[in-house]
Amino acid sequence: MTVKKKYSSGATLIELMIAIAIFAIVVVMGIPSFRIFLENGKIRNVTESISNGMQKARLHAVQRNTNVAFYINAAGQTWGIYEWDTSLETPAWGAVETFNWSGRWPQISATVAPANANTVSFSSVGRTLSSNPTGGGLPTGVTTIPIFRVDVAGALTGSGIYPLRVEVQSNAPSRGIRTCSPHLPATDPKGCVY
Repeated sequence: MTVKKKYSSGATLIELMIAIAIFAIVVVMGIPSFRIFLENGKIRNVTESISNGMQKARLHAVQRNTNVAFYINAAGQTWGIYEWDTSLETPAWGAVETFNWSGRWPQISATVAPANANTVSFSSVGRTLSSNPTGGGLPTGVTTIPIFRVDVAGALTGSGIYPLRVEVQSNAPSRGIRTCSPHLPATDPKGCVY
């Protein structure tokens, strides 16, 4: 008489423990990479917000055929678009849009160059003005010196975490606003000029 062995279709306790151990090792190895991925994403979001705000200010100037100012308060982590409103009895600057990134990404900082600049203004044809106009309605402390770059960095530093830069190329042939990576050489298409 032959005896048939019964095989169970499940996993043994040892096999299950080995699988859990391998899974735990993979997760622990992936956490630093995930933190770098999240930090770079936050830096990119704030950088794109600033770049898009500048582009929007430029487009608004052309559409409305008036001067428009883009103001950034790096310490307060806010930016705003202001239009020169001539429909008022006394023409003044009026806020079109404002954005505050401190609520979503408080650890992301922006540094403006030159150090005492905080505004870039666009004419009715979309060109940057060589000096920023002043007047009622603009935030306190607006300087006449225009921004030519904004550097955005995160709280974390180290390998794989890359700050980004928004350049306002008022003297370049393209006269554009572009986002670039300061860690790349200027000869690289993604590298910064300034």
